[in-house]
Amino acid sequence: MLLMFDIRQTARCLESMEGLSRFPIHTICSLQPNHCSRKVLTASSAGPCLWDASGCGERPFLIPGLENQGICISLATGLSNGEIVASFRPKIELPGDAAPSQTPASPSQPIYSAGKLGSHVNIKMINGTSFQTIHAVSGYVSEVRMSKSAIICPERNNSRFAFGDESTHGVCLWNLPSFHVHSRHRPHLHPILDLKYSSYGSSGLLGCLSESKLQVFTCL
Repeated sequence: MLLMFDIRQTARCLESMEGLSRFPIHTICSLQPNHCSRKVLTASSAGPCLWDASGCGERPFLIPGLENQGICISLATGLSNGEIVASFRPKIELPGDAAPSQTPASPSQPIYSAGKLGSHVNIKMINGTSFQTIHAVSGYVSEVRMSKSAIICPERNNSRFAFGDESTHGVCLWNLPSFHVHSRHRPHLHPILDLKYSSYGSSGLLGCLSESKLQVFTCL
């Protein structure tokens, strides 16, 4: 369920909305208000889901076209330009299941034998109500954790997608929407646990956290 609170009085929620599946929500992103509509984008294992939190009674719906990608483990949004990247790991195939879907173009070989080959899918939100799948790329993701990701939106440059590569324990930045590698940063001793981007002026900061290290990068 999705619960909404008035931050001035949190004794009880203003509204509770029932979700589409039994899977718990692991990511919530508030989208830019548009024509008095309050859109909220969430993600669970079932995939990214769009909610209308304006109280009009509309049911949430899963973003179409992602049914065969696998288990959604991360969601990142660029509020200013409608960029969305959802990350997936393959479902565990049981005997008798249908053959798994093919993954996008294979990345370079991992340095360490760790993680599982998943995918990152770039989605464009159009008019706040419809979505278009732009491009996808393969990447090594955690087999057990709900990883964190971030979209970097400099004012004068194209957007970039940041994700902790499970095979190298380092942060990789891709240009969007092409998913061409922009840069790879010095790996940590342990897997990347969290990523957060904050903009200011014409640049911004990207924070990267693992079990033993905090890195902060300036993004121009």
